Amino acid sequence: MVNRDLSFFETLSGVKIVHGNRDQSFSRYAYDSRRIEGGELFLAFATEKNDGNRYIEEALRKGASGYVGQREIPGLRPEKTALIVEDTWNFLLDGARKAMEASQAKIVALTGSCGKTTTKEMTSRFLGRGRRIFSTPGSFNSAMGVPLSILEGWKGDEEVGVFELGANGFGEIARNSRLLRPHVAALLNVHPVHVEFFRDEEGVLAAKKEILKGLREEGTALFNGDDPYTLKAAKEYSGRKILFGTGEEAEIRGRILRRDGESMDVQIRWNGKSRAFTLPFFLTSHFLNFLSAASLAIAFGEAPERIEEAVSGLVPVSHRGEIRKIRRAKVLDDSYNANADAFRMVLGDFAELPGRKIVVAGEMLELGEKSEGEHLRVAEKILEERFDGVYLVQGQAFRIYERLREDPWYRERVFYYDQAKEFKERFGRLLEEEQTVLVKGSFGTQLWKLVEESQ
Repeated sequence: MVNRDLSFFETLSGVKIVHGNRDQSFSRYAYDSRRIEGGELFLAFATEKNDGNRYIEEALRKGASGYVGQREIPGLRPEKTALIVEDTWNFLLDGARKAMEASQAKIVALTGSCGKTTTKEMTSRFLGRGRRIFSTPGSFNSAMGVPLSILEGWKGDEEVGVFELGANGFGEIARNSRLLRPHVAALLNVHPVHVEFFRDEEGVLAAKKEILKGLREEGTALFNGDDPYTLKAAKEYSGRKILFGTGEEAEIRGRILRRDGESMDVQIRWNGKSRAFTLPFFLTSHFLNFLSAASLAIAFGEAPERIEEAVSGLVPVSHRGEIRKIRRAKVLDDSYNANADAFRMVLGDFAELPGRKIVVAGEMLELGEKSEGEHLRVAEKILEERFDGVYLVQGQAFRIYERLREDPWYRERVFYYDQAKEFKERFGRLLEEEQTVLVKGSFGTQLWKLVEESQ
């Protein structure tokens, strides 16, 4: 059940309860009338593209128990609730702020182009042992997702809160950072992701740096010293800061000691100390996520032995480097999202595995004018290796297909499909062979769905 009632909403500025039962409860919040299942409080958001107030009656008809919006609906049934507000976005932010205002929890926030969710989940595991902890569910990292998750799940007695912050526009991360007022904040990396919205990497950096807007004066900022953009941000930042990474200049430094196809031994060094950990992963990206999470935990003040105790229970987040046995094949499922840098990294790791190897690569979306060049960067990495088959899906992935067709090795080993559903039958046949299949692409290509449907 939603962790708020009408008496809570009455305390928010600008809220007018025009209709409602004081004992009313709601199953959850909803902002898409198409996904109403019954019992929700429907939030009608007005955006440049659409006005949610147009869908209030539809939401109520489908079973929503009430709504928040700017329209009064005549003839509302007695069991329904109507909260009229000037701006639903302000209602959401004010509600989240009110929910957290008396909290003594120590807040950790992180952002970056990739690895946010995995790093958040690892950090939450490291800091959550023996503590009451709140962590944003799934990828609830948007301008709407962060305050919504607080309204739904924040109880008020938490000792730690761990949040990932993402954005599709400038100002979104700043707004959520000011809402959270983190004690520890981290910039993980900057890649040409969402450059359709931010122009280039400098634009992405400007958006990610907004996480520092709400950092407490006594707070600590962490920067990835291996990333040229976050390193630039670190040099410009005058507050308390820590560099983490694999280079000598990093104050918290990590390296891989040993790796096979299932696990790796790594070492973390800081303040003249060092500690080794055995991780149940083998991808370089997982090591970098672990290094980021361990650095956040160390900056938080967590003891290294407590981090070590939590390591054995780590598992990949769904569709982010999972290894699945499906039929006769082993599937390396990294299909949640993709950018060229991460793609090239996982291709290098994948090439080291023994046996027959097949690459399934989907289009990388939201790259704007950089799209063709970024896809060709992936093609060049594939050309460095000798995979046994490459299957490309959707849109600009055709650029990879064209480039590989020029190479004699790949001429008869590369195939292209316009959509994931057209590839479904062929994918099923790939799973009937004893081989390892890498699946990677942007979420919108639906390759993750192919993996799930093939289980």
